[in-house]
Amino acid sequence: MKGYSIFITLLFLLITSCDKEKIKKSENDTDSIVKNDSAVINPMAHVMDAANVIQMQKFSILKNREFPVRDSAIVLKSVSELTKESAYLLFNNDQSKAELFLPNAVKSKVMERKGTEGNYVWTDGTYELFQWKGYTLRTVKDKNAIFNGDSM
Repeated sequence: MKGYSIFITLLFLLITSCDKEKIKKSENDTDSIVKNDSAVINPMAHVMDAANVIQMQKFSILKNREFPVRDSAIVLKSVSELTKESAYLLFNNDQSKAELFLPNAVKSKVMERKGTEGNYVWTDGTYELFQWKGYTLRTVKDKNAIFNGDSM
């Protein structure tokens, strides 16, 4: 019990001795946080970043703009039970091109449609997308399915 109270006392002293941020009113009456090194930080920056993460804003080559992937794209779920990752799929108007947003990928991949009606396959040389119980994405090399999902 004595050791616990010493620990709490030391923790309290450590917390109270740390440098604190000061809040100062700026000229336009909005709150700004000024750190000891005088760098001004927008207090709403974390809110704006959080909104982009929630909406998952991605740049689309086909749309030529950023858009919320979760709202506008077809969701493809991983076929592996070991992961809950999702990929996102977007088509141009005539479905001659498909844009693929893979998890952890910096850029999307644009795939061209090949084949005849009813047997279309979209490919970029590394991946193939085909219609079977929705859409299925597999690797060209070993033909193993990695993602699948329903159409919109």
